[in-house]
Amino acid sequence: MSQIPPLTIRPSSLSMYSDCARRTAARMLPIQVQEWGYRLRRTPTHIGAAVGTATHTAAAFLLTERMIGAQIPNMTEAEQRGIQALDEQRENNEIGWDQTSPNVNTAQQQIIRMAKRYRIDMLDKLEPAAIEHPLSTETRAGNVLQGRLDVMQQGVYDLKTGVRQYVNISQYGAYSLLIRANGMESMVVVENYLKRVPVNNEQPPVVSTSFDVGLAERVAAVTIAAIERDYATFM
Repeated sequence: MSQIPPLTIRPSSLSMYSDCARRTAARMLPIQVQEWGYRLRRTPTHIGAAVGTATHTAAAFLLTERMIGAQIPNMTEAEQRGIQALDEQRENNEIGWDQTSPNVNTAQQQIIRMAKRYRIDMLDKLEPAAIEHPLSTETRAGNVLQGRLDVMQQGVYDLKTGVRQYVNISQYGAYSLLIRANGMESMVVVENYLKRVPVNNEQPPVVSTSFDVGLAERVAAVTIAAIERDYATFM
């Protein structure tokens, strides 16, 4: 019997797995799923995800500026980096637009507005030890848990955007497990949520939600074990 190859599990896939295990498998293992005889439907990148990625890019630049000691971060550069991130996604993927972001111009305005809101609400509250920091560890089953943290500051501070706020506790618990597996302290788990709204509406402020670290880690551990069990069964 051939050895099962290690599975790479990303924290961002945990919330999706709880919602739909089949969709998660299709995204985590597209080649294997097709080898098993399934045809995967190509879907466009939702504009919400594209705007979220672009806003993350702008926020990461602002935080990096703060880390290196800039008293007044370059907001224009942050906005340009966000818009460039959107352009790169449009070049490489078909975009699925929605009523909140029906076109490119609207999406660009939303990125700029959310980046400014993040600067106003969060920049003076965060003193990150690292930004967009990659971490990995081996699980008990011999697979790899691998992720990139938005902000690492004695724990998890994660930026989320979208038209509604979802429950991502398993993702944050996985980040916390990664921090501790790499010999560092994880004392807090916080989601900073920016709502994506029509441009004729005022941009709402950041909503910060704290989670119990122990609970988040337990939820993550249970979800990771379920993914590993299903993977071993199908392989």
